[in-house]
Amino acid sequence: MIALILSIALEIGIDGRLAVEIARKENHGLIADKVGISGDLGVMQLNPRYLDYFIKHYWDKRDVFNWKNPEHNIYVGLRHLKYLLSIPDFNEWQAIMAYNCGEAAVSSGAPPSSSIDYANEIYTRWKRTYN
Repeated sequence: MIALILSIALEIGIDGRLAVEIARKENHGLIADKVGISGDLGVMQLNPRYLDYFIKHYWDKRDVFNWKNPEHNIYVGLRHLKYLLSIPDFNEWQAIMAYNCGEAAVSSGAPPSSSIDYANEIYTRWKRTYN
């Protein structure tokens, strides 16, 4: 699964190590058909409330999107991450946090403490891989 994440990250143009860290945090076992406690879906734990939006904005393949297909799920999750990383007012840490709690929560300056912890953990592990 890690090789797939790295491959898709390269295709999309984001750092593969960051992609792997987020995937591991979202889905510890990298289980393709995992449904999280809050209903989030697949490897990248896509929020089902925004699934139609994600498909409309990030799914540009011929196949019908299937959240249980790890290639589909990772592709959409990483395209969303790339979008978050491209927001001019966000730094990398804020983009990571927004992956967890949403762009609006970060932009408003009121992200939940659990999302701050999430971003701190991922950012620290990701940056550690450069040393």
